[in-house]
Amino acid sequence: MLLHKNILNQHYHLTGDTGAMKTSLVVGPLATQLMGAGNCSVVVIDLKGDMALFETCRIEAKNAGLPFRWFTTERGKSSFVFNPFEQSYHAHVSPEQESETLLQGMGLEFGVDYGRSYFSSQIEMALKTVMRKLNLKSAAALHDLLENPSVSNLLSARDIKDASHLKAVANRLMTIAPLNAVLPARPTQRIEVEDVLKTPQVVYLNLKSAQEPLAAATIARLFLWSMFACAAHSPARDNRAYLFIDEFQQIIIDGIRLVFEQARGLGMTLIPVHQTVGQLSRTGADLLDTVNSCTAVKHVLRASDIKTVKGIEDMSGLQTYHTFTWAQDSTRGSGIIDPSEAVEGMLQISESLGPALDRNTLLAVSADPLASFVRFTTSEGYTQFGGKTTLLQSVFPMDLEIHERRERARWPILPEEPTDESVAIPPNAPVPPSPTSPNGRPTNWDDRFRNDSL
Repeated sequence: MLLHKNILNQHYHLTGDTGAMKTSLVVGPLATQLMGAGNCSVVVIDLKGDMALFETCRIEAKNAGLPFRWFTTERGKSSFVFNPFEQSYHAHVSPEQESETLLQGMGLEFGVDYGRSYFSSQIEMALKTVMRKLNLKSAAALHDLLENPSVSNLLSARDIKDASHLKAVANRLMTIAPLNAVLPARPTQRIEVEDVLKTPQVVYLNLKSAQEPLAAATIARLFLWSMFACAAHSPARDNRAYLFIDEFQQIIIDGIRLVFEQARGLGMTLIPVHQTVGQLSRTGADLLDTVNSCTAVKHVLRASDIKTVKGIEDMSGLQTYHTFTWAQDSTRGSGIIDPSEAVEGMLQISESLGPALDRNTLLAVSADPLASFVRFTTSEGYTQFGGKTTLLQSVFPMDLEIHERRERARWPILPEEPTDESVAIPPNAPVPPSPTSPNGRPTNWDDRFRNDSL
């Protein structure tokens, strides 16, 4: 299938059961083609930790001559620095704007109804108060500020208590070294969202949600919201960024709705990847209608849940079905209802409309591991399918041996590092120091992260 770039730019929604090979058949090949063009940025937010996809992106970025930067929370593995508190575009926004981006990224905007908005406003006031007065450089610094009694000259005891959720999130993020380190002087050692939006490159966030489900989802949202806020301040005109978000259901909050609705016009294309459409409806957030209306490509591998099957059936278009019946004289013959008793020359035909893809076809296609369903909501260029769901047969883009070799690949080192491999944490490594020093004074996090064994 030929997919017109303008249609892809309107977001791409990919779903399929666990094990349906969404990464191998769709994400990898699509990301590879985008990188091969060399005129855009490709961002992979991987909440599963797929080493084969990571290695594929690294190799394809090198082949395309694009910079490749990565971020991981795994100890003992090299990582570029991504510090959401220290991004270059912050110099052009107010503390209030920066605070709201952080609140959305940390998932602390709970909604607009009375109860939820009350707690959101308490946290918002506390964060904005300290952001106006202090130049916080990390989540660790924020935690120290809320933990240290000297903060009382900025916040009351009641304010600190009401901000306990903010403190809990900061505590969750404070020990992740590449998220808290002050940005290195060399631009090759850090991830700047403004640079991602303006210069073609590949960025890979390896966030294993199975190890740290809360922290991984929070970091993913912080990166997404940093990109969105930066693009809103200075939209990219010559370089579009394509964001693949694997295990998208992990980061769903109500605020993601705004990103979907406005990202396209700001130079960002979202490609959420997850299992079923039902995952878009979570407690406090229902993104089903938003994702449906804001994505121009709907791609489904192995439709097995009732809601997905019904949706494909309904959107496959209509066709005419003919049903043949016979006429039988009940006063003659044996009285048995059978076509052999039909009156000679009499045939009745009924005509009805039904889905172009009937239920049996859907089940048969879903049983084929390489088959899938694709629907383009608009037509442009050589992408002409009339808005109907179409069947697609895929092939693997690489041999199994190559895929397995990439799964076993060694983790890369940072550029300009003196060592030739990632240094593993020795068994007798010292225990990381406590968040605050014994004398109660705030920890010098910059010094700690530069000298720690994390």
